[in-house]
Amino acid sequence: MCQSLYVIFHQSPTAGQLEMLDGFALFNNHFQARNNPQAIASLAALQALCQQADAEQIHTLAADYQQLFIGPGDLAAPPWGSVYLHPNKEMFDDSAVEVDRFYRRHGLALDTGVNEPADHIGLMFAFLAWLCARDLDERYSNPGSQRWKTVIGEFTGDYLLTWSGHFLGLVNQRATTPFYQHVAVLAEAVIAEVAAYSGAVRKPAIIY
Repeated sequence: MCQSLYVIFHQSPTAGQLEMLDGFALFNNHFQARNNPQAIASLAALQALCQQADAEQIHTLAADYQQLFIGPGDLAAPPWGSVYLHPNKEMFDDSAVEVDRFYRRHGLALDTGVNEPADHIGLMFAFLAWLCARDLDERYSNPGSQRWKTVIGEFTGDYLLTWSGHFLGLVNQRATTPFYQHVAVLAEAVIAEVAAYSGAVRKPAIIY
């Protein structure tokens, strides 16, 4: 699901994207097992929205994506961690550089084809998906190793939990469509699952 959240947050909605999200039904049993009724409800609502979406509704979603994440003008929910962690709300600050260094230190050099901060929430979900895939491979090949699980916990606690809750709260409050409100609920649930699995502890941080 982390890879799907990367697409949702990093790319404006398209018909193909909504078809992909319709596959979220696969995660229903997972959230039921975790007794997370809010995530289950948001998952069901997203499925219904995806199945019913026509060209006009996709245009409405794209407008909501634009006012939330890309502008022009003031963004309702800027998707970069540095905006919340820097007192002057500057992008490309030291916290964004640290995220990029963390990616590279653990073997991933993200290249989206544009010059953008590494602490974009979508890119961070892409990195989590990459880490989780390596953790899964390791659990099969070397069941006693905790290497990638430890990296997941460090990344989640030090770089994601520091601001993701505030950001997702803004998305939920300021989205003009139910689609992104439900996405925010699911993203929060996924981060909580990753944190619980990896033992992540939120690094103290001030939100500006």
